[in-house]
Amino acid sequence: MKNLFSILFMGILSAGLFNPLSAQDDFNEIYAGYAPGGVGPQLLYELSMDIIDDFFKPAAYDAVSDKIKSSGNISLGYNRFLKDWLKVGITASYVHYTVQKEYTFASVGSVHTVEWRDAFISGLLSADFHYLRKKNISMYSGVSAGICFVRSDILEGDSMIKMEDSNIFAYHLNAIGVRFGHSVGFFLETGFGYKGILNGGLSFKF
Repeated sequence: MKNLFSILFMGILSAGLFNPLSAQDDFNEIYAGYAPGGVGPQLLYELSMDIIDDFFKPAAYDAVSDKIKSSGNISLGYNRFLKDWLKVGITASYVHYTVQKEYTFASVGSVHTVEWRDAFISGLLSADFHYLRKKNISMYSGVSAGICFVRSDILEGDSMIKMEDSNIFAYHLNAIGVRFGHSVGFFLETGFGYKGILNGGLSFKF
């Protein structure tokens, strides 16, 4: 699957060499973005796995409390404009979640702690369609697809009881994005997927 994405991206990129933008345009872009909270399909995956694992826990506890922590979603990427209205690119993103559950056993006066730690590293190919592109402002929507590597750890107390690696399908739907600035700019995007619901950052065109 990784080789397929690489071939598709290189094919699209090569096609752009035969249809370059005008000389005054900057058609390469690098960017870094951040989505606070990291709410997205990764968290849904995390919680679904926790629910499945939790299903097999003994029902003798009196109460359970949950704590969820996230690193936020960090993304780095490169884009190339093939047309004034079309850019394609590649994005790498990272987010880490920790879900801690405390099971209280009142009858014996003890608390049992279980912690799920999951790291998601994604690689996405993207296509964005610009319906407004001026010198200092642009608006666009887009779609991305790729693969996500997941590292999952489960701890009971201080003991590691499970380690697991897996690969899952990754995607992102960018409903609307806005970029302000020319060579150096700030962008803000809202959508759903592996780059977060609301993310923003800096981009550089050259």
